[in-house]
Amino acid sequence: MSRKKIHLPLTKPHTHRWALALRVAETQIAWLDAFYQNAERRLLNIYDRARLGAWHIYDREQAAAYWQEQSQWFEDILRNLNQAQEKISMYALPEIPALRSAIQTVTEIVEACRGSHELFA
Repeated sequence: MSRKKIHLPLTKPHTHRWALALRVAETQIAWLDAFYQNAERRLLNIYDRARLGAWHIYDREQAAAYWQEQSQWFEDILRNLNQAQEKISMYALPEIPALRSAIQTVTEIVEACRGSHELFA
């Protein structure tokens, strides 16, 4: 009984899987980038609505409490965004520009909310 000669492919099987994994990672990065761009736009809209809502508050203490509440809400969002950034780094994925931008935007919103709170407090 003769043995058949086995022809191995020119590329190693794990090399093909690695290339496939890179394509999947690129797709995931693109999806995450679009997701965080959308999230940043929505957070800016929420902040704009918060500013419009503040215009109808004439009591100084109520305005201070309102801006304290807004500040805490956006701080929670900022904490979530930073945790997402840490997880992305933990999985050694490339940096997502829209996430970095969203973190910067929400950091500025938190500072603005704190400033408004201090103004009325």
